[in-house]
Amino acid sequence: MRKLSEVGLVLVVILVNLCTPSPGLSDTLKDNLYDPGKLKPIDSVLAVKVGEPSPNFTLPSIKGERISLSQFSGEKNVVISFVPAAWTPVCSEQWPGYSVVKNVFGETDTVLLGITVDNIPTLHAWTNQMGNLWFHVLSDFWPHGAVAKRYGVLRSDGVAERALFIVDKEGVLRFIQVSDINKRPDVSVCAAELQKLKKKRCQQISDGDRWLFFFRRWSGAVAWHLSAIGGSDPKTRLSPGRDRSDRPRLGLVCCRLAPALAEARQGASV
Repeated sequence: MRKLSEVGLVLVVILVNLCTPSPGLSDTLKDNLYDPGKLKPIDSVLAVKVGEPSPNFTLPSIKGERISLSQFSGEKNVVISFVPAAWTPVCSEQWPGYSVVKNVFGETDTVLLGITVDNIPTLHAWTNQMGNLWFHVLSDFWPHGAVAKRYGVLRSDGVAERALFIVDKEGVLRFIQVSDINKRPDVSVCAAELQKLKKKRCQQISDGDRWLFFFRRWSGAVAWHLSAIGGSDPKTRLSPGRDRSDRPRLGLVCCRLAPALAEARQGASV
């Protein structure tokens, strides 16, 4: 039943994305956009892979803050959206388009970081014309394109690729998409990947609960053995003979308990 509801949600997102026109651009913004023409679709080589730790970075935002990827560690999943340049047609539609799936970000405990190689004044003026964006907009201007280069998405002309990276709460890359720079990516792909990440997370928590139950059950048995062998109550304390015979059994229980304890601790921390 849960699987059907998740599929239904993704289908709704796809339909909304297909049926909803691109966010309307103001006449002022349209008049000031620069069309770079047809560009080479992809002009870089990735420097990271899915399953690897994501490179950390700290960049200034248009709100005057300094945002680090590491500040979300253990708390939030992170979607990193690189776009090539401010004041260009496709980028001016792509970022406002994330409003269509904003609820998915909330449901999956995810934040969105938008990054370009433009400087702060340029980004400030551009985003003001697009309206107040609901996510952090960061400048990778200086050292120029340093973060984009670490991810392997800095093009030969000095702008970033149109690229998407999804980082989980442990700081591990779970999804990478480098799109044709000339086309607006389908936001439903990002939404679907976030739902997959949420489902995997729920499964990890469920597995952790099972290990925790196992640990509690066996820890009770160990506690009984310890109290029986060394207890002060003559009625429950084992005799010297039984003490010696039960110690190997207790050691076996402890050995079996050790991996369960490790798994339980790992599951409980998820």
